[in-house]
Amino acid sequence: GVPRGFVYGGGSLVGIVLLFVSLCFDGGTGAYEDKLMRKSHVGPFDLMFNIQLGKTILSGVGLIIFNQTNEFMKMVNELGVVLLGLGISGAAGQVFIFLTIS
Repeated sequence: GVPRGFVYGGGSLVGIVLLFVSLCFDGGTGAYEDKLMRKSHVGPFDLMFNIQLGKTILSGVGLIIFNQTNEFMKMVNELGVVLLGLGISGAAGQVFIFLTIS
């Protein structure tokens, strides 16, 4: 298992580092999306759809490579309604953000 000190003692530091990395990638992604929308004349919803499609494909490949499909299906069976609610609320939030920005 995972050592106790890592989860409880250093968990905050790991979380802060992961948050910082996530924010850095988010900033870079936002600038790249703006460039794509300007140069390639891609609409915000087309861009959002294609990004989510790419994430779905990468996640599926990751599940297959790391042999986690059974665990994923077990989680879907146990928490399917919760996952669906989170997905719908997240998608609605993204739509409102895109509408506000554009």
